[in-house]
Amino acid sequence: MKYDAIVIGAGLGGLTAGAKLAKEGKRILLIEQHSIPGGCATTFRRKDYIVEVGLHELDGLDRRDSKNRIFQDLDVFNNVEFIRVPEFYRYVSPRVDIVVPDDYKKAIDILIERFPHEEKGIRKFFKVIIGFRNEVNKLPRGKWKLIILFPVFPILYPNIMFRENHTLAKLIDSNIKDEDLKLVLLANIGYYHDDPYTMSLFYYSVGQGSYFSGGGHFIKGGSQKLSDYLAEVIRNNSGEVILKHKVTSIITENDRAVGVKYLKKTG
Repeated sequence: MKYDAIVIGAGLGGLTAGAKLAKEGKRILLIEQHSIPGGCATTFRRKDYIVEVGLHELDGLDRRDSKNRIFQDLDVFNNVEFIRVPEFYRYVSPRVDIVVPDDYKKAIDILIERFPHEEKGIRKFFKVIIGFRNEVNKLPRGKWKLIILFPVFPILYPNIMFRENHTLAKLIDSNIKDEDLKLVLLANIGYYHDDPYTMSLFYYSVGQGSYFSGGGHFIKGGSQKLSDYLAEVIRNNSGEVILKHKVTSIITENDRAVGVKYLKKTG
C-alpha cells in the first residue's frame, strides 16, 4: 500500500500531524505499538475511577495560543470539551503556603504581597517568560519574512534574540534573592525538567507562559477523549490508524525514507 506519509507513534504530536495531513487530502498511515492512541494523553480505569496517564491539564487556549488555529481547523472545540481549572498550583513548605493563580497579573500581585522585598525581581521574571511566549506565537511564517524583518528583529523579539540560550536558573538567580520565592516559582518545574541549571529558559517560558496567559484546562472525560477524536479525524479522512504494531525499521532509498517495517505485537 502506498501512502503520502507514515506517522510513527500516536502521541499527541503524531495524532495532530496525521490529522492535519489527512484533512488536507494526504493519504496517511499512523502506526502505534500501544493498544490505544494518545501516548501520555491516555486514560485507564481502576474500578470506578478513570486515571490520567499524564495529560491532566492542557495549557493556554487564549487568543494568542497557536493551538487554537490547529484545533479550529480540526473542529476540536465542537467535539472535545475543555474545563478551566480554577488555579495553577499550590506551594506548601514549613514557611510558605501559597496558591499561585493561572493569571500572570494576579500571580504577580499575590507574590508581591507575600514577598514585597522582591517586587522588582517578580515583575522581571514574569516579563521575560510572558515575553518569550508572546514572541513565539507572533513569529512570522516563512524564512523570507524573517529576512525582511531582521533589522527590527531585536526590537520585536528581544527575548528570543538575547536570551535564547539562557537557562531558567540564570533568570531566577540574577533577579531573585529570596530562597523561598525561588522554590515557589520553580514549584512545577517537573512539568518540563528536573534541573533549573540545565533547563532551557526558552522552552520553559513557552510552556509556563502559556499557563499564565491562558490557564489550564481539564479535558472532560479525560485526555483519551482528545486522542480518540484526533484518531477519528484521520480515519474519517481516508487515513489508517494501526494499533498494537511496532515499527522495527525505516526503509530508505537514496537517502530518502520510502517506507517502514513493522511487527504485530502480541499480548
